[in-house]
Amino acid sequence: MSVNNPTPGSVDQGFLSKVRDEDVPKMLFLSVNPNKIEEQGTTSAASGYTDGVSIGKKVVVSEFRSEETSDSVTRLIEKFEKSLSEKSITPVRRELQLRILKLSSVELNTNTLSTLESNFSDENDQLSNDEEDILEFTEIFEMFNLSAPENIKVNFGNIISSKKIPLKRGDIGNYSKKTFFVYAENKIMMKICDSLSPLDVYRLYEIIRESKATENDDKVKDLLSQQIDQRALEKVRGLKDVAFYYLTLTMMRKQLLNRLYTHRLAFLFDQLKEMKSGKDPNIDRILDTLNRYPVASRPPGLCIVFNMLQNREGAAKDLTKVKELFEKEYKYDVFVKVDPTAEEIKTIVSKLKAARNKFYDSLVVWFMGHGDKTYLTVKNEQRIHRRTDLIQPFTEIEWFNKKPKLFFIQACAVKKDRKRFSSTSQPKELQGLQASTDSIGWRARPVASGRISTRATPTSHK
Repeated sequence: MSVNNPTPGSVDQGFLSKVRDEDVPKMLFLSVNPNKIEEQGTTSAASGYTDGVSIGKKVVVSEFRSEETSDSVTRLIEKFEKSLSEKSITPVRRELQLRILKLSSVELNTNTLSTLESNFSDENDQLSNDEEDILEFTEIFEMFNLSAPENIKVNFGNIISSKKIPLKRGDIGNYSKKTFFVYAENKIMMKICDSLSPLDVYRLYEIIRESKATENDDKVKDLLSQQIDQRALEKVRGLKDVAFYYLTLTMMRKQLLNRLYTHRLAFLFDQLKEMKSGKDPNIDRILDTLNRYPVASRPPGLCIVFNMLQNREGAAKDLTKVKELFEKEYKYDVFVKVDPTAEEIKTIVSKLKAARNKFYDSLVVWFMGHGDKTYLTVKNEQRIHRRTDLIQPFTEIEWFNKKPKLFFIQACAVKKDRKRFSSTSQPKELQGLQASTDSIGWRARPVASGRISTRATPTSHK
């Protein structure tokens, strides 16, 4: 069964009328895939699209270049520019109309019959741009308490089913729906934008124009040339948001900002704080947010536990404590593999490369068993190298690039000929302290709550 294309006028105009002006730029910004924003050449990306003003007037859906994500971002930036120039939200509202029409017109292949070709295909492990857009927009609609158009709903269900995306998770007997299709960094930027006044956003542009730190940076020339009307930001609903998202997207496009490196945006807020006599609790909160990894989804990440049972009397208790912490307290998805072989660990890494796993904001891997300083013991007395067989394969997964990855190895980390000792034999001042067992490019520090906050070292780009 496949989804039929709607006629041009069949998109629910009542749905569009429910979207407030101030929410239009938010919805469009939330739909952006930050990983696919690239520096574009001089060719306009809009040529392959029909302008949103033509909706309901014989729009030819096939003209949409739906698979070119970076082009759609360029087009969105152009619409933001037009809104700022015209001092009107209309251009971005038309863009939202166009996007909804496009998604309502997507026809997915829902044939689930197995064929010889499908048996050797990894199609079910991949997500097209259209499929990802449908997942994102369905969640965006829910964020704004809107019901998605029927065709988008049907396609959403088909994608969840065919791609085997686990949409619900159990929490102590109850099931809660996951909200992780919209990129966490976008959610956080929206939260920052919501906390800013029109004057704050206007001043960010002033800082760019007047700061000596930016005057010789060719990458900000687009921002320097963009005219911003302070009164329009205050009077036109949603225009403040357009200005902030235009700033953010332009910085991303010019490779001045991503989910890991936010120091240039933080510099602007530092300068804004100085303009306010150095005191502004809201700016302090923004700076603190920019100094952290963007983890804003439910679940916040995936926790994988490899639990070896042989000669480990406390294995069950250890597993219970890990699950209580990550599954119940931190709300992670937790997957447990008991007594894995070396090959099974490789298989799990391979399956994690499927696009259905790309929405997690972080990855936690536990290995609980026996080993020495270099190797870990798995099923059938096989041995795997701590770094090259366990840690490195996980860090090379594309979806977890620029995302926090934590590895906990509960196993001996001493040379074989080194005498073992129990924690009770240690001097009193050392008892109760934990030791790191393998440097993996992370550092942790205790915080006031007694928990551990983690940050990547400057040398780690993964």
